[in-house]
Amino acid sequence: MRVASIAFFAAGYFISLANALAESCAVTLFLSQQNVAAHFPRSSDAKTVLRERQILDPAVSLHVIDYPTGHYLRKIDMARDLVSVIRALQPDVVHYQSAADPWVPLAMPWLRRFPLVATIHDASAHPAGWPAHVVQAAKNLLVTRLAHQVIAHGRQQADILIQRYRTPSVRVNVIPLGTCEMFKVLATERITSDSRVVLFFGQLRPHKGIEVLIRAAPLIAARVPDVRIVIAGSGACPAVQRAAAKHPDWFEVHNYFIEAGEVNRFFQRAALVVLPYLEASQSGVLPVAFMFGRPVVATRVGSIPEVMDDGKTGYLVEPGDERALAEAIIRLLQDADLRKAMGKAAAARLERGLSWKTIAAKTLAVYERARMRACTAPIGREDVVS
Repeated sequence: MRVASIAFFAAGYFISLANALAESCAVTLFLSQQNVAAHFPRSSDAKTVLRERQILDPAVSLHVIDYPTGHYLRKIDMARDLVSVIRALQPDVVHYQSAADPWVPLAMPWLRRFPLVATIHDASAHPAGWPAHVVQAAKNLLVTRLAHQVIAHGRQQADILIQRYRTPSVRVNVIPLGTCEMFKVLATERITSDSRVVLFFGQLRPHKGIEVLIRAAPLIAARVPDVRIVIAGSGACPAVQRAAAKHPDWFEVHNYFIEAGEVNRFFQRAALVVLPYLEASQSGVLPVAFMFGRPVVATRVGSIPEVMDDGKTGYLVEPGDERALAEAIIRLLQDADLRKAMGKAAAARLERGLSWKTIAAKTLAVYERARMRACTAPIGREDVVS
């Protein structure tokens, strides 16, 4: 089977998927130059860095596309070039990893001759990025009109696709999000875990609940005086800067995009990882924490509870509840044996159900369903779910 996989954001996750798929089929991976460059800012050539550092399997063919900023006409040219290259490849399946971006979905009608699989990472919209109505229109085009099969990263997200978008359930598949293996591949040194460090990793956006963590900080420090809350990621969040200025002993802030080679140092150093999200669809940070054997304190939002084993790989609390968040963090900070046991359980959970080998096998089954449906049931002719 020949697969054209388009992943213009979060490149590391979909490199891992392409590597796993390459054991069973011929994969051509399309990445954006800008996304790869963000992970490797000191490298001038995306292809070279991915090959030389043995991040991308040699069996995977790679196309690096310039994803332009600025004028809309340049984005239209990008979409036209993408269509031209894929048509020349004549793949058996096109797999688009959908982000909050309207431009690539608008190119998909010109690829309708090929079975299309769309991974919808956020069935529920987040208050960030492109205007919500634009993203909604692009997503609706993909889910209801173009994709022969759709992948969601959890049952809760799949239900949104079925109910809100009226997507027939025969076209919706649940496959969890795996981890970004290149973060561990690039780990050149082993760093000892610091029993005081609580790590928040990712973009600083209001829906990530960073202000709830800030409110929890004095509650934590009252019982764990030497706690160190490390906040690492890009984005403007004045509350973080104010908290760090007021309590420099509690907070350590790295407010920039963390390149791929740095990520491992944050997770290795952490005693635990915290996801205090107010809303979410799923989390790419969660499997990375599991990969490094770190327990997680997270909120019951989106499909996160489907991945977390509450009380085994960490703790789940209600969103917006700083007291519950603080109590869970304190419990882990004060019990080294508990942290170790939960960290081992987290790593085992990754191997048991979130490994790329398992994810690739499920994805291949979806590809086969897409090929069958493209031949026997064109989009729009299924019974629509009420």
